[in-house]
Amino acid sequence: SALGAALLPEILLLALAVVCAVLGYIRPHERPDLFRWIAVMGLVGAVTATAFTLHATQRGNGVAIVVWGDGLVVDRFSMYVTVAACAFALITCLSADSFIRRIPTRSAAFFTLLLLITAAIAALAAEREMATMFLTLEVVIVGTTAMQALVKTEERAAEAAWKYLVEGAAASALLLYGLAILYGISGSTSLVAVGRALNHAPAAGALGITLVLLGLTFPLGIAPLRAWVGRATEATPATVAGFVITMGVTAGAVAWLRFGVSGLGPSLEPWVGLTAVLAAIGLLHAAATAVREQHVGRLAGAVASGEAALLLLALLAAG
Repeated sequence: SALGAALLPEILLLALAVVCAVLGYIRPHERPDLFRWIAVMGLVGAVTATAFTLHATQRGNGVAIVVWGDGLVVDRFSMYVTVAACAFALITCLSADSFIRRIPTRSAAFFTLLLLITAAIAALAAEREMATMFLTLEVVIVGTTAMQALVKTEERAAEAAWKYLVEGAAASALLLYGLAILYGISGSTSLVAVGRALNHAPAAGALGITLVLLGLTFPLGIAPLRAWVGRATEATPATVAGFVITMGVTAGAVAWLRFGVSGLGPSLEPWVGLTAVLAAIGLLHAAATAVREQHVGRLAGAVASGEAALLLLALLAAG
């Protein structure tokens, strides 16, 4: 079916995540490499399934697989994001040897979270519906929070995870409030319907878009909600920090693009203006932070924030 072809990569990732979780519960002292190779098989399988999805697209209308009344649109962009996210996760799996030996009894949880986060980003790239977009973003935020807290012997990692959760809750509140305003304007959770209805209430629409984009600065890792990036690079092992930041920025950028370019359509002007302003603020804040930073880890976080702000400029070009 069209739905099965559209969601095949995500289904494979979720299935292997369940296998890791169940096996880790039944056999908590199993060697960590087993869970790593299960995750590797799931990621390679998801990339292969994406090729099948591409073939199904070409056999259809040649552009995209559309299901759930335009709520889920699997096009070449979403397939590219799926392959890229799987590649990032695969690199993490292959470079996580020293890390998982520090947490052998929690290696199953680590790879379960890795697969869940990857599946959420793959699904997020195809979303054009506000409720499911919010839910998939929350899976990414909660999953990355839990991943940072896995090293329980490191106090700074637990503190970073707690602060990440608090800041993520604030960002989620902004995002949800903005989406609620947009729903009130359009009477629909479809981003396409929101784009058509914005002309009827431009002030309320601009407020809703502002709150949504402010909420998305958190996963994207730019000012004003970028403090977690520096803490992640400072307090967590390099393997985890790299994965958390990469997947966070990917999720934020994908949601930002889908919300604006794919969702709002002809009513894109507020999105363009706010994106330009937030990109400028993000670049200036990251540069100012990097100039005065003395800790190498936090300096790397400032550089990552600057790169994320530059990514917004690329999204503007796409818009």
